[in-house]
Amino acid sequence: MNMSQSLRLSFSTLEALPAGLSIPGDLSIKNTRISQLPDDLCVGGNLNITGTTISIIPETGFIGGEILRD
Repeated sequence: MNMSQSLRLSFSTLEALPAGLSIPGDLSIKNTRISQLPDDLCVGGNLNITGTTISIIPETGFIGGEILRD
């Protein structure tokens, strides 16, 4: 799944992200129930995982900006 901009899913009830997710801008999943990231996640900008239980960032994906977390 490719996105054309940034994606803000903060405070949503989502529990998982789809495999193959690629976002050229920022991805914010802060304060969601998402507990792990797909191995092939590509984010061109910042990744905001504040308020989640995510503890591992897969090395096989790509994060172009900062990782914001608690």
